[in-house]
Amino acid sequence: MKSPKIVHQTAHTEQKSSQQALNEFLRNYRATPHPTTGASPSSLLLRHTARTRLPEFPAQPKASDDTTRQHDKHQKERMKQYADSKRRAKPVLIGISDMVLLRREGHISNETSPYDPDPYQVTEIKGSMVTAERKDKKVTRNATFFKVLKHYMSPDDEDIDDIEIPVDPPNAPLDPQHPIERRSQRIRHPPKHLQDFVRE
Repeated sequence: MKSPKIVHQTAHTEQKSSQQALNEFLRNYRATPHPTTGASPSSLLLRHTARTRLPEFPAQPKASDDTTRQHDKHQKERMKQYADSKRRAKPVLIGISDMVLLRREGHISNETSPYDPDPYQVTEIKGSMVTAERKDKKVTRNATFFKVLKHYMSPDDEDIDDIEIPVDPPNAPLDPQHPIERRSQRIRHPPKHLQDFVRE
């Protein structure tokens, strides 16, 4: 929407009445169909089409509220898709009971991690707001403040050192079907500028 300040400046430059210029600007704005709703503000608010000095086509049937709402919803979805594509937005995949890290707020030094190393557990999700808690704290932040831990092992889990991993003995026979790959044993010649020296 054109600023009334610009209308006042234009009227002062053209030596016209600022009040008349403002009335003319508002009359044209209220009679112009809005790109989002597809209808003019006067037809939506006052239920009649304002007359202007521009030539008009024969009167068209008024758009119903349902048609206006559908047009408005469609245009807003288009604007959202365009903005998401320009900003490379991605959906945040956070679920209930997921372990997440909370991003620190305020100034962060180079020696400090941007995320709090003590994880939280997600307890509630409402739209883009995520509520997580741990033993001593409960926070509610936007989903962009959290980072999901894909592989998390709590301190109560068994020690991984107790797990036995089978290892082949050093003198195990080789499998003829799966031989060990070795480098080619090509003959290496010394460089020519070292031929006059005796190698031990």
